[in-house]
Amino acid sequence: MHLIHIRYDSSREEWQTMDVPFQYNPGDWRKAPNLISYVRLAGSWLPGYLVVTNPHDAQAWWWATGIFMFVAATDVLDGYVARRFNLITDLGKFVDPLVDKLLVLFTLIGLGIVDPWLWLFTAIIAVRELVITLQIRRRSKLVAAIRSGKLKMLSQVVAIIALLVPLEGGWLIVQLALIGHAVFWTVFSWIDYYQRFVR
Repeated sequence: MHLIHIRYDSSREEWQTMDVPFQYNPGDWRKAPNLISYVRLAGSWLPGYLVVTNPHDAQAWWWATGIFMFVAATDVLDGYVARRFNLITDLGKFVDPLVDKLLVLFTLIGLGIVDPWLWLFTAIIAVRELVITLQIRRRSKLVAAIRSGKLKMLSQVVAIIALLVPLEGGWLIVQLALIGHAVFWTVFSWIDYYQRFVR
């Protein structure tokens, strides 16, 4: 497997990609950023589980919201620790985005079971992740996150938080607007990844 590293060449004013071999060292799994990712992975299924098992319990939905926000926010923490203490590993570059994807998909599946109208939103995200992963996997490459991918993740997290928060009234309009925003970045980043790494 190979990694595709992305950097901006200011002299040429363009983004460049570098294809380098994936490297794993036996001690990588116990480095602090990766340990944080494992904790995040362990909690990635909880919001969806709480929603499915307590569909009419507002307190459970608040708990699901809090756990979701914690797991999503610690994505920043493991990245900071890795850069601050020079603990960046190829294993971390693989596990970290995997946790993000599982958190989003597990939670959306749970929400879709409770509110079936969300299945379209879930399907768009799931198909995007599956197709991109398979296309890149066919080339035995692991792609580092690019700007559009990060904005995609952020928009999805914000939309899911809005769906989890048990509010009523005009909140549905806000939810629909944020879902639309997330769908836009999901599709846009899909096209961006395809043009950069697959085409």
